Amino acid sequence: MNIEITKELFERLANIAQGFESPNDVIERVLNSSQLSSKASKPELSFIPSEEEFRQQLLIGKYAWKKFEYIDGTLKLEPWLASRFSVKSNLRANLWSGALRDWQSKGIKKLTLSIEKPLNETKNVLNKEGYEMKIQVGEFVKDHLDAVAEYCTTHPDHLIQLLDREWCKEKLYLQFPMLSLAQPLDTDIDLHRRYWVKVFSINNEKYRFCSQLGGKTAIGTKTLSELHGELFLRYFKLRNILLSEYDDKDICFTVKENTKNGHP
Repeated sequence: MNIEITKELFERLANIAQGFESPNDVIERVLNSSQLSSKASKPELSFIPSEEEFRQQLLIGKYAWKKFEYIDGTLKLEPWLASRFSVKSNLRANLWSGALRDWQSKGIKKLTLSIEKPLNETKNVLNKEGYEMKIQVGEFVKDHLDAVAEYCTTHPDHLIQLLDREWCKEKLYLQFPMLSLAQPLDTDIDLHRRYWVKVFSINNEKYRFCSQLGGKTAIGTKTLSELHGELFLRYFKLRNILLSEYDDKDICFTVKENTKNGHP
Protein backbone atom coordinates (compact mmCIF):
# COMPACT_ATOMS: atom_id res chain seq x y z
CA MET A 1 0.00 0.00 0.00
CA ASN A 2 1.40 3.40 -1.04
CA ILE A 3 0.52 6.55 0.89
CA GLU A 4 1.22 9.98 -0.58
CA ILE A 5 2.33 12.81 1.70
CA THR A 6 2.78 16.50 1.06
CA LYS A 7 6.13 18.14 0.48
CA GLU A 8 5.71 20.07 3.76
CA LEU A 9 5.11 16.88 5.75
CA PHE A 10 8.08 15.18 4.06
CA GLU A 11 10.32 18.08 5.12
CA ARG A 12 8.98 17.91 8.69
CA LEU A 13 9.87 14.22 8.80
CA ALA A 14 13.35 14.98 7.47
CA ASN A 15 13.85 17.61 10.20
CA ILE A 16 13.24 15.11 12.99
CA ALA A 17 15.00 12.17 11.33
CA GLN A 18 17.59 10.54 13.52
CA GLY A 19 20.71 10.28 11.39
CA PHE A 20 19.96 7.66 8.75
CA GLU A 21 16.20 7.11 9.09
CA SER A 22 13.80 6.91 6.18
CA PRO A 23 10.40 8.66 6.46
CA ASN A 24 8.84 5.28 7.33
CA ASP A 25 11.43 4.79 10.10
CA VAL A 26 10.67 8.25 11.53
CA ILE A 27 6.93 7.58 11.63
CA GLU A 28 7.48 4.18 13.26
CA ARG A 29 9.81 5.70 15.89
CA VAL A 30 7.37 8.49 16.72
CA LEU A 31 4.55 5.97 17.19
CA ASN A 32 6.73 3.74 19.36
CA SER A 33 7.85 6.70 21.42
CA SER A 34 4.28 7.83 22.04
CA GLN A 35 3.51 4.46 23.60
CA LEU A 36 6.29 4.69 26.17
CA SER A 37 5.57 5.78 29.69
CA SER A 38 5.98 9.48 30.27
CA LYS A 39 7.40 8.64 33.70
CA ALA A 40 10.50 6.92 32.28
CA SER A 41 13.67 8.09 33.97
CA LYS A 42 16.29 9.90 31.94
CA PRO A 43 19.50 7.92 31.38
CA GLU A 44 22.33 8.28 33.86
CA LEU A 45 25.33 10.11 32.37
CA SER A 46 28.78 9.18 33.70
CA PHE A 47 32.31 10.40 32.84
CA ILE A 48 35.64 8.70 33.50
CA PRO A 49 37.67 9.94 35.33
CA SER A 50 35.50 13.06 35.83
CA GLU A 51 33.44 15.31 33.56
CA GLU A 52 35.95 18.18 33.53
CA GLU A 53 38.99 15.92 33.02
CA PHE A 54 37.16 14.03 30.28
CA ARG A 55 36.32 17.29 28.51
CA GLN A 56 39.91 18.53 28.64
CA GLN A 57 41.29 15.25 27.27
CA LEU A 58 38.63 15.18 24.55
CA LEU A 59 39.70 18.66 23.42
CA ILE A 60 43.27 17.39 23.06
CA GLY A 61 42.77 13.93 21.57
CA LYS A 62 39.41 14.37 19.78
CA TYR A 63 38.64 10.70 20.44
CA ALA A 64 36.73 8.86 23.16
CA TRP A 65 34.52 5.85 23.87
CA LYS A 66 30.78 5.66 24.56
CA LYS A 67 29.39 2.71 26.51
CA PHE A 68 25.59 2.37 26.36
CA GLU A 69 23.69 0.29 28.88
CA TYR A 70 20.14 -0.64 27.89
CA ILE A 71 17.05 -1.47 29.91
CA ASP A 72 17.09 -5.04 28.56
CA GLY A 73 20.60 -5.53 29.98
CA THR A 74 22.58 -5.37 26.75
CA LEU A 75 25.65 -3.22 26.24
CA LYS A 76 26.99 -1.36 23.22
CA LEU A 77 30.44 0.18 22.87
CA GLU A 78 31.07 2.86 20.24
CA PRO A 79 34.05 5.09 19.41
CA TRP A 80 33.51 8.84 19.34
CA LEU A 81 35.42 10.69 16.61
CA ALA A 82 35.04 14.20 18.03
CA SER A 83 36.97 16.11 15.36
CA ARG A 84 34.61 19.11 15.58
CA PHE A 85 34.52 19.36 19.38
CA SER A 86 36.01 22.71 20.45
CA VAL A 87 36.42 24.86 23.56
CA LYS A 88 33.09 26.51 22.69
CA SER A 89 31.24 23.17 22.49
CA ASN A 90 28.71 22.24 25.18
CA LEU A 91 29.60 18.67 26.15
CA ARG A 92 26.27 17.65 27.69
CA ALA A 93 24.18 19.38 25.02
CA ASN A 94 26.25 17.54 22.39
CA LEU A 95 25.50 14.19 24.02
CA TRP A 96 21.76 14.79 24.57
CA SER A 97 21.28 15.94 20.99
CA GLY A 98 23.49 13.17 19.58
CA ALA A 99 24.29 9.93 21.42
CA LEU A 100 21.27 10.21 23.74
CA ARG A 101 18.82 11.56 21.20
CA ASP A 102 15.54 9.63 21.35
CA TRP A 103 16.79 7.70 24.40
CA GLN A 104 13.29 6.56 25.36
CA SER A 105 12.53 4.55 22.22
CA LYS A 106 16.07 3.16 22.22
CA GLY A 107 15.75 2.00 25.83
CA ILE A 108 19.01 3.61 26.98
CA LYS A 109 19.52 3.32 30.74
CA LYS A 110 23.03 4.72 31.14
CA LEU A 111 25.82 6.26 29.04
CA THR A 112 29.42 6.19 30.23
CA LEU A 113 32.08 8.32 28.51
CA SER A 114 35.78 7.51 28.75
CA ILE A 115 38.96 8.45 26.92
CA GLU A 116 40.51 5.02 27.37
CA LYS A 117 38.73 2.05 25.82
CA PRO A 118 36.85 -0.02 28.45
CA LEU A 119 38.19 -3.56 28.71
CA ASN A 120 36.16 -6.64 27.80
CA GLU A 121 33.16 -4.69 26.53
CA THR A 122 31.33 -5.85 23.40
CA LYS A 123 28.09 -5.20 21.60
CA ASN A 124 25.73 -7.85 22.94
CA VAL A 125 23.61 -8.71 19.93
CA LEU A 126 23.15 -12.45 20.22
CA ASN A 127 20.79 -14.99 18.73
CA LYS A 128 18.51 -17.11 20.90
CA GLU A 129 21.21 -19.73 21.43
CA GLY A 130 23.80 -17.06 22.28
CA TYR A 131 26.38 -18.32 19.78
CA GLU A 132 26.76 -15.57 17.18
CA MET A 133 26.21 -11.87 16.57
CA LYS A 134 23.12 -11.06 14.51
CA ILE A 135 22.59 -7.66 12.94
CA GLN A 136 20.93 -6.09 9.91
CA VAL A 137 23.50 -5.06 7.33
CA GLY A 138 22.15 -1.50 7.27
CA GLU A 139 22.74 -1.10 11.02
CA PHE A 140 26.22 -2.61 10.65
CA VAL A 141 27.16 -0.15 7.90
CA LYS A 142 25.64 2.84 9.75
CA ASP A 143 27.88 2.13 12.73
CA HIS A 144 30.92 2.71 10.49
CA LEU A 145 29.89 5.76 8.43
CA ASP A 146 31.63 8.30 10.68
CA ALA A 147 34.84 6.31 10.25
CA VAL A 148 34.33 6.06 6.46
CA ALA A 149 33.84 9.84 6.25
CA GLU A 150 37.01 10.41 8.29
CA TYR A 151 38.88 7.99 6.02
CA CYS A 152 37.71 9.84 2.89
CA THR A 153 38.86 13.13 4.42
CA THR A 154 42.43 11.86 4.59
CA HIS A 155 42.21 9.73 1.43
CA PRO A 156 40.59 11.91 -1.29
CA ASP A 157 41.31 9.27 -3.92
CA HIS A 158 38.96 6.91 -2.07
CA LEU A 159 36.30 9.62 -1.95
CA ILE A 160 36.35 9.61 -5.74
CA GLN A 161 35.92 5.82 -5.75
CA LEU A 162 32.85 5.97 -3.51
CA LEU A 163 31.30 8.50 -5.89
CA ASP A 164 31.89 6.13 -8.82
CA ARG A 165 28.91 3.89 -9.53
CA GLU A 166 30.95 1.26 -11.38
CA TRP A 167 33.54 0.99 -8.59
CA CYS A 168 30.81 0.61 -5.97
CA LYS A 169 29.05 -2.03 -8.05
CA GLU A 170 32.24 -4.05 -8.55
CA LYS A 171 33.59 -3.82 -5.01
CA LEU A 172 30.44 -3.55 -2.87
CA TYR A 173 27.69 -4.88 -5.16
CA LEU A 174 25.74 -1.62 -4.91
CA GLN A 175 23.39 -0.37 -7.60
CA PHE A 176 24.15 3.26 -6.75
CA PRO A 177 27.30 5.16 -5.72
CA MET A 178 28.05 4.78 -2.01
CA LEU A 179 28.28 8.57 -1.74
CA SER A 180 26.18 11.30 -3.33
CA LEU A 181 26.45 15.05 -3.06
CA ALA A 182 23.73 16.24 -0.67
CA GLN A 183 20.93 18.03 -2.50
CA PRO A 184 17.93 19.98 -1.10
CA LEU A 185 15.29 17.49 0.03
CA ASP A 186 12.69 18.67 -2.49
CA THR A 187 14.88 18.38 -5.60
CA ASP A 188 14.67 14.63 -6.18
CA ILE A 189 12.45 12.50 -3.93
CA ASP A 190 13.53 9.28 -5.66
CA LEU A 191 17.18 10.12 -5.00
CA HIS A 192 16.54 10.64 -1.31
CA ARG A 193 14.81 7.29 -1.04
CA ARG A 194 18.16 5.77 -1.96
CA TYR A 195 20.31 7.80 0.47
CA TRP A 196 20.14 8.33 4.22
CA VAL A 197 19.11 11.77 5.46
CA LYS A 198 22.19 12.42 7.59
CA VAL A 199 24.71 14.74 5.90
CA PHE A 200 28.48 14.28 6.26
CA SER A 201 31.01 17.01 5.60
CA ILE A 202 34.07 15.76 3.73
CA ASN A 203 36.67 18.29 2.62
CA ASN A 204 34.16 21.17 2.67
CA GLU A 205 31.51 19.33 0.63
CA LYS A 206 28.26 17.80 1.91
CA TYR A 207 27.47 14.13 1.16
CA ARG A 208 24.92 11.42 1.96
CA PHE A 209 25.54 7.66 2.08
CA CYS A 210 23.59 5.08 0.09
CA SER A 211 20.87 3.30 2.06
CA GLN A 212 20.09 0.58 -0.52
CA LEU A 213 21.57 -2.32 1.43
CA GLY A 214 20.47 -5.90 1.96
CA GLY A 215 17.30 -7.79 1.16
CA LYS A 216 15.99 -11.31 0.61
CA THR A 217 17.04 -11.45 -3.06
CA ALA A 218 19.13 -14.56 -3.69
CA ILE A 219 22.64 -13.95 -5.02
CA GLY A 220 23.96 -17.44 -5.62
CA THR A 221 23.62 -19.28 -2.30
CA LYS A 222 23.42 -16.06 -0.22
CA THR A 223 20.81 -13.42 0.39
CA LEU A 224 21.67 -9.88 -0.65
CA SER A 225 21.93 -9.00 3.05
CA GLU A 226 24.54 -11.72 3.58
CA LEU A 227 26.50 -10.66 0.48
CA HIS A 228 26.49 -6.96 1.38
CA GLY A 229 27.44 -7.81 4.97
CA GLU A 230 30.43 -9.91 3.91
CA LEU A 231 31.61 -7.33 1.36
CA PHE A 232 31.38 -4.42 3.82
CA LEU A 233 33.02 -6.45 6.58
CA ARG A 234 35.99 -7.08 4.28
CA TYR A 235 35.96 -3.46 3.12
CA PHE A 236 36.14 -2.10 6.69
CA LYS A 237 38.90 -4.55 7.61
CA LEU A 238 41.04 -3.61 4.59
CA ARG A 239 40.93 0.05 5.62
CA ASN A 240 41.43 -0.65 9.33
CA ILE A 241 38.16 1.04 10.30
CA LEU A 242 36.23 -2.01 11.56
CA LEU A 243 34.85 -1.22 15.03
CA SER A 244 36.23 -3.32 17.84
CA GLU A 245 32.88 -4.82 18.82
CA TYR A 246 32.75 -6.58 15.44
CA ASP A 247 36.36 -7.74 15.40
CA ASP A 248 36.83 -11.52 15.35
CA LYS A 249 33.07 -12.12 15.55
CA ASP A 250 31.06 -14.70 13.62
CA ILE A 251 28.43 -12.27 12.33
CA CYS A 252 25.07 -13.28 10.89
CA PHE A 253 23.70 -10.54 8.61
CA THR A 254 19.91 -10.65 8.77
CA VAL A 255 17.17 -9.37 6.49
CA LYS A 256 14.95 -6.52 7.70
CA GLU A 257 11.41 -7.78 8.00
CA ASN A 258 8.85 -6.22 5.66
CA THR A 259 5.78 -5.00 7.54
CA LYS A 260 3.91 -3.54 4.55
CA ASN A 261 0.37 -4.69 3.77
CA GLY A 262 0.14 -6.41 7.12
CA HIS A 263 2.64 -9.14 6.22
CA PRO A 264 5.73 -9.82 8.40
